[in-house]
This record gives sequence, structure tokens and C-alpha cells, in this order.
Amino acid sequence: MDQVGQYGRWLIATVAAAHFGGLVLVAQLAERLPTADLRSTMWCLIAGLVAIFISGLVTYYNWGYSGRFFALHTNVRLLIDPGEPLPNGSRELKMMTVTQFAAIGLGVASVAFIPLAAWQLPL
Repeated sequence: MDQVGQYGRWLIATVAAAHFGGLVLVAQLAERLPTADLRSTMWCLIAGLVAIFISGLVTYYNWGYSGRFFALHTNVRLLIDPGEPLPNGSRELKMMTVTQFAAIGLGVASVAFIPLAAWQLPL
């Protein structure tokens, strides 16, 4: 499970580095081209950067909901008393699903901003 978290951190850092690299390119092009032409490219890269950081935050909440769901379903009393009612945990399960798809959607949107920014470059 820790390797999955490490991979997620690496993936977020890589996409963020690509956005920062694009911003450096826009800053270098600003010396040669009018900044009004580069404004939409810059905002696409900033929006992608914000999207990938929000995706990381949503992933953090997903891990929190996963931990709570696991804690609800590891009831030691179930080993002693088989008649003990099972915890519901439906809210945690629902929020795990919502945050999982939100993180995936934000990550894909962030990556989609890179070619969109490149398409808007006035070259």
C-alpha cells in the first residue's frame, strides 16, 4: 500500500514539473513575443497546476476515508460475539468512490491542460 502512495506522489510531482517547465518556457518566450499572446497559454498551465494539486488533496481525503472504513470494519467484538451487528460504513464507502473518481478526473484534466496550452502558443 505504501508503494501505491509513493507512486501517486511521484506522478503528481512529475505532472507538476511538466506544468512548471511550461511556465518557464512561457516566461522565456515572453522576451520575444508580446505577453498578450501568451496569456491564454499561461493560464492553461496554471489551471493544470492547480488541478493536479487539488487532485493530490482529494487523494489524501480518499486515503482518510479508506482508513475510517477499515477501522469501522475491524471490530474485535465480532470475534467474540457473532451476533454483533456489522457496522454500516456506507458514507465512508460512498465518499471513497466520490473522491477516487474526483482525483482521477482532476488528474486527467490537469494532463489535458498541457497539450491545450501548447495548442494556444502563437508560434
